[in-house]
Amino acid sequence: MEWIRSEQGRRYALGFMLFLGTLQLYLPVRNYSFINYDDGLFVYQNPHVLGGLTIDGLKWAFTSHDIDYWRPLSWVSHMIDVELFGLNAGGHHVTSAVIHAANAVLLFLFGLAVWSRATPAFLCAAIFAWHPVHVESVAWVAERKDVLCGFFWLAALLAHVRGRQDSRGFWPGMTALCFVLGIMSKPMIVTLPFQLVLLDLWPLKRVRFGEGVGEIRADLWRCIREKWLLFLITFGVCVWTYLAQREANAMAAAASMGPADRLGNVLVSYARYLGNIFWPRDLAVFYPLVPRWPLDRVFGAGVLILTASAFVVARLRTAPQLFAGWFWFVGTLVPVIGIVHVGGQSMADRYTYLPAIGIYLAVVSLATAAAGSRRWLAVLGVGAGLLFVSASRQIRTWENGITVFSRAISVTEDNWLAMNNLANNHAAQGDWAAAAPWFEKVAVLN
Repeated sequence: MEWIRSEQGRRYALGFMLFLGTLQLYLPVRNYSFINYDDGLFVYQNPHVLGGLTIDGLKWAFTSHDIDYWRPLSWVSHMIDVELFGLNAGGHHVTSAVIHAANAVLLFLFGLAVWSRATPAFLCAAIFAWHPVHVESVAWVAERKDVLCGFFWLAALLAHVRGRQDSRGFWPGMTALCFVLGIMSKPMIVTLPFQLVLLDLWPLKRVRFGEGVGEIRADLWRCIREKWLLFLITFGVCVWTYLAQREANAMAAAASMGPADRLGNVLVSYARYLGNIFWPRDLAVFYPLVPRWPLDRVFGAGVLILTASAFVVARLRTAPQLFAGWFWFVGTLVPVIGIVHVGGQSMADRYTYLPAIGIYLAVVSLATAAAGSRRWLAVLGVGAGLLFVSASRQIRTWENGITVFSRAISVTEDNWLAMNNLANNHAAQGDWAAAAPWFEKVAVLN
């Protein structure tokens, strides 16, 4: 009993509660179906995955990028699920939920390294684990790559922090290994070396902001130089992924957008992602690409992003946690924000799975440092509870193809993809009376 009351016992208890609470939240997915949007491509219609874990399947997983990009570990995870569960979709869903719950615990451990306090670490991890904007990454089987990449990404962060506390050469190698494994899950992790530099600024405080400009530059250059191998890997993966997606024709949907329209979509998307993080409503599996946003929307989004960036830069010395958290969010979104546009969507909730953590860290750090921090942490606790309730409702929209695409149609405009997929779901059930109106609407939109 004395151990349970100790600080170490409390940390173990909170980590266990976080894991079980996250699994409880996602428990309904055990009865959910595959959906007719990429799940067939990745699992139930993919002959390589349907064979389970075989030598030929592994050879294909590690040598193929014919769909869009190289991600062998994601393929292997789907193959293992087929070995364990066959085409029982519930088993595939549960695997993703377990990985997500493990990611929440990893973020909790990272938070302990940041604040050395269990309460803010728990709150940051709970907000991440229970935020409805992350439901898409967990409840959509095809997005296994998100949660799997997230696992190695968070493990790499922990290894980097531990390496600053332990001078043995083991930890830099572990960071690099986790980085490579993350790339083999989803190449969005290529921004990791930049996040590690941000960690060196805060919370590791390896840059001496109290010194002169020369010392600051020297410290910063040292932090960058020691990660040269990781930056080299990032460059190579970016080039390879770009060529693979161009070869797979994944960029065709946005080929008609000019540079100005693409920049407008980038700015508006950043603002919309922030909006979904702080006020998660009207979330959908697909947001149709807007060829040209109204000028006032673009201008307003640009002012918001530039003002926030200028604010955190001006307070770099006094509040480095804001700088690190904000540019964590901005930088991690760069590969998917639309500078090089891939797919027919204007944005996607799944893209915030890793970037949003920067915002959570900044918000929790502000609450922890504020006067009356207990009161502010209590407010965040209430907020985490509300997110839990909101996420449970969002999870129910992912029960099957009809529920997920009906939801998308109800919260977006002219969503041709959702209408088409909903019609196909009704048609597959033989309900042509329900399918016909949606097919007609798709024909009009196209």
